[in-house]
Amino acid sequence: MTENEARTFKEVKKLYDKKLKIKCTGCSYCMPCPSGVDIPGVLWQYNSAFRSDPEILKEGYESWFCYNKMDASQCIECGQCEEKCPQHIAIMDELKTAHEYLKSK
Repeated sequence: MTENEARTFKEVKKLYDKKLKIKCTGCSYCMPCPSGVDIPGVLWQYNSAFRSDPEILKEGYESWFCYNKMDASQCIECGQCEEKCPQHIAIMDELKTAHEYLKSK
């Protein structure tokens, strides 16, 4: 990679990181959730709402995650996911935040 390409890459990464609300890599170490929450999916849906059309992502959350009972409201706060997360994300809190946002009109 040239010096110019490296500089461009860093600039693009900075812009991307600003739009990323939760630093989840989607590794799925937090899975399986005993309550059936699709943790990486919910966090991805939430992050994506800030990078594209939030209304479409909110509709998708309702029609897929909520309908299939894989949404964040299913969380029983057992903490198993947080123990396994290599990013040390406060998953239970982030799920609440994501759910509130994705269910808002």
